[in-house]
Parts: sequence; structure tokens; C-alpha cells
Amino acid sequence: MSGYTIGEIIVWLLLAAILGFVLGWLLRQQKYQRARAAAGRTAAAPAPAKAVALSGGVESAGPVNARKGGRAPTAEYTIKGNRDSMYFHTPGSASYEQTIAEVWFKSEAEARAAGFTPPGTGGAAKKAPAKKAPAKAPAKAPAKAPAKAVASKAPAKAVARKAPAKAVATKAPAKKAPAKAAAKKAPAKAAAKTTVAAGKFPGSAKPLSGGRAPSAAYKIKGNEDSMIYHTPDSPFYGQTIAETWFRTEAAAVAAGFRKPRNA
Repeated sequence: MSGYTIGEIIVWLLLAAILGFVLGWLLRQQKYQRARAAAGRTAAAPAPAKAVALSGGVESAGPVNARKGGRAPTAEYTIKGNRDSMYFHTPGSASYEQTIAEVWFKSEAEARAAGFTPPGTGGAAKKAPAKKAPAKAPAKAPAKAPAKAVASKAPAKAVARKAPAKAVATKAPAKKAPAKAAAKKAPAKAAAKTTVAAGKFPGSAKPLSGGRAPSAAYKIKGNEDSMIYHTPDSPFYGQTIAETWFRTEAAAVAAGFRKPRNA
């Protein structure tokens, strides 16, 4: 048996195990890095696969989707494309900087081959009239049919309009009858309203609500508490609330009323 003790052998075994673990971890990391590099290369590879044959036998890679934020996939792609408007923008375009690209092209030829056009040339708007064209044909056919139907019914409408006219003419006198009856009742109501209630003094009349005169003929206000009457010329006429009314001063004096002392 060798000169190593059991303790030393255990230490060497532990060191060998640690070394093996570290070497295995390093190998796994190298494999992982190589796999990531291969995946990155395959992700960038599909762009050239979309080759489009152009005039003159030149091939184009076609549109390439923009990266995050609309950035170009590589420095070779300088033409921005917008799928909504079908416009492409070159670096010299006025709206180049503010346009967020959805796809990128290497040249104008590639953009035109993919159906994109420069700004202001119509873009996607050119396709709209083609969709609306079929809608015009069916619209004309039904338009003529109703026109004939209306023409054939025209005499019937004319006859229908004349008939109500005669009916209204015959009923017109009947509607005026209630108006005459109302006119006859009007004087009766007016007479009822002008009825004057006699006051408690001879020749006097009771006031209306608020002390108002019972009729225009009564112009002399009487105060029953003070037994004073006021004519329209009296300085207290406007502020006096009449408790009784007289037609004339003579009627007020006969009932025992007197003029104000300062009048």
C-alpha cells in the first residue's frame, strides 16, 4: 500500500470531483454559446429566401419586416415601406424621418416590384375604385322599375286628392255653427262679470279682490274706519286700499264720508 493516509486520499478524491464538475460546466457553456450563435444565424437567414424576379433578370430580396421600433434589419436596407398606404419612402423623402417603417427594401426597384409606390401617387387608394365598380351595375336596374309604377299610379293620386277637397267644402258651414253659439254667449258672460255688489252704505259698492274698483264707473275710494273718501286728485289716492267705492263725491258725502283735511 502507498504511503498516503486515508485522509489524504479523501482530499484528493474531493479535489478530483470538483475539477470534474468545473470541466463539465465549462463544456456545457461552450455548447450553449455555439447553439445560440447558430440560432441567431438561422433567424437572419430567411430574408434572402424571399427573392423576387425583376425585369432584366435581376433578383430582389423583397420586403423584409422591420425590427423593433421600425428599425432597419441591416444597413443595406434604406427604403422604408408602409403596408397601409402602400407607399415607400427614400432617404430624400420629406416624410422619411417621421415614417415608422413596417417593411424595408434595399432599393426602389424592390419596393416597386412588391407593389409599393412613391408618396402622392395613389398607393393603396388606387385599388378602391375597382371594388366599387360592380356596385353601380345592379343599382341602375331597379331604379327604372319603380319609375313606371309611380307613373301608372299618378292618375289615382290625382283623383284621391280631389275627393277630400269636396268633403271639406260641404263640411265647412257645419264647423262655423259652434262659433256663432259662442258669440251669443259672450255678452251674457260679460254682463255677469260687470255685476256690481252693493256696499253697506247707500250708493256704495263693494270692492273686488285687492280693493280694486268693481267697474270703471266707480272712481271714489272710501275708508270705512276713518269715514274719509279720496278722489283721483287726492295725494293719498294711490296708496289707499278702498273698503268701499262711490260713483261721485255727492254719493260719498250723502253716505257720511268726508274729504281729507289736507286735500
